Amino acid sequence: MNVQGVSWERLDASQLAQLEERSKELVLTDDYAPVENFLTSVVRQRGDWFNRHRLSQKLTLKTIHLMELGRFEEAIVYNRKFLERDSVLAQEAHYNIAKLLAKQGKLDEAMVEYREVLRLNPTSALSHIGFGHALFRRGRLDEAGEHYEEALRAAPDSVEAHAGMGSVFFQKGQFGRAIRSYREALRLDPQNVMMHNNVGSALMQQGNLQEAIEHFKKALSIDPTFVLAQQGMEMARELQRRETREREAESAR
Repeated sequence: MNVQGVSWERLDASQLAQLEERSKELVLTDDYAPVENFLTSVVRQRGDWFNRHRLSQKLTLKTIHLMELGRFEEAIVYNRKFLERDSVLAQEAHYNIAKLLAKQGKLDEAMVEYREVLRLNPTSALSHIGFGHALFRRGRLDEAGEHYEEALRAAPDSVEAHAGMGSVFFQKGQFGRAIRSYREALRLDPQNVMMHNNVGSALMQQGNLQEAIEHFKKALSIDPTFVLAQQGMEMARELQRRETREREAESAR
């Protein structure tokens, strides 16, 4: 926003604090009252934004730190304390709690928290994805798919939502649709080891063994230690050998 040539976007937190402090000393005539009112509003809004950003950063960093230490319950308590004293960060705190609960396998409790996030923000792609994952783990594939679809409406380039949709199709035995979803995820993230593995697995289910092997090879070229791709390639090659033996036996008759 520009007001009389001043770009407010360029003011940093320190400058805004100085402006707010100096404005307390100003004595303006009635002619300048509208400008005074405008400046007060801008300073207050920016102050609120920086305060919220600072709290959000504190909440996120502390939660990540506790998660990395495996102190999930402590992280949940920390986020609930934020909920008690600062409703501004309710969405973020509920989301963190949902993820922490899901990591502990407490899926029903996690879904309660995801529902609360979506009540506050129905278009939260991350919450739809998290909810979808929890439903998927419960075997509720149709409901999981609905949440992945909602996530894709909000964030069409979400790799995780495309991957989730692919896994729903895979579990339903709809391998062609699964491959399309996984390939869309790969288009967005070509170095995604798991997506190469998933495409390979779906192709193997269709009997496209050589193409499956190529994807397993690609996964292993990115991460040579990726066990699922190693196992997938061994299985695909064994199926190829079996097909060869069957053809040879048929020809010998």
